[in-house]
Amino acid sequence: MQTSIMDFNLSNLSEDIWISNLSKNPGLSILVVDGFGKLVLLHNVSYLKENVFCSESQILGLCGDNSQAEVLHIDSNSASTQNEFSVPTWRDLKGVQSGSDLDA
Repeated sequence: MQTSIMDFNLSNLSEDIWISNLSKNPGLSILVVDGFGKLVLLHNVSYLKENVFCSESQILGLCGDNSQAEVLHIDSNSASTQNEFSVPTWRDLKGVQSGSDLDA
C-alpha cells in the first residue's frame, strides 16, 4: 500500500499520468506550503473533466475546516512537477519599498 501511494506522485511522472492517477482515486489530499511557510491541507482533491457545465477540465481541492471550506484551483503542471527555488525571507520582502527593490 505504501509503495503504491509513493508511486502516485513520483517526480518523473508526466502530467497526463498524474491526472489519470488523480481521476482514478477521488477524494485525495495534498499538503502544500503557502507563501508564509505554513503547511496547508487541501482535502477532497478531485479532477473535474470538461463537460456541458464546465468549459475546461480542472483540478479542485477544498481548504478549510469546521463547516466552511474554500474551493481552490490546482495547477496540474505545478502539482505534478517537483519545484524547488530560493526565495527571500519575509523580513526582506516586508521592507521592500519599490519594484526595483523587489528585483534586487
